[in-house]
Amino acid sequence: MPPFKALCTQFEIPSPEHDVTRKLAEPLTPEVAAAQVEDFARLPLVRVDEAMILAAIERSRSTSFPFWDALILEAALRGGADRLLTEDLQHGQKTEDLTVENPFLESGKT
Repeated sequence: MPPFKALCTQFEIPSPEHDVTRKLAEPLTPEVAAAQVEDFARLPLVRVDEAMILAAIERSRSTSFPFWDALILEAALRGGADRLLTEDLQHGQKTEDLTVENPFLESGKT
């Protein structure tokens, strides 16, 4: 279940150096990336609420995670995810039952 920020950063127009239209070994076209965002948007969305924000603040204070990364972790955990695809956290890192995977690791463009 993708959190809102994850949907937005899948196709990140203001910072194209961080999106799938640039970083993959075979980058996606903007049209394909947009279609993938539409596909992701069909998945159940984890809604951010006060409890999640407070949990993210606490996780950020008790770890080295920036707030937004902590919020994404909280959303993934609440959604029941067992893996989180991101380039912003350490590949293989485990948080509770969640494992971080860097989707760009094999492309060598991290």
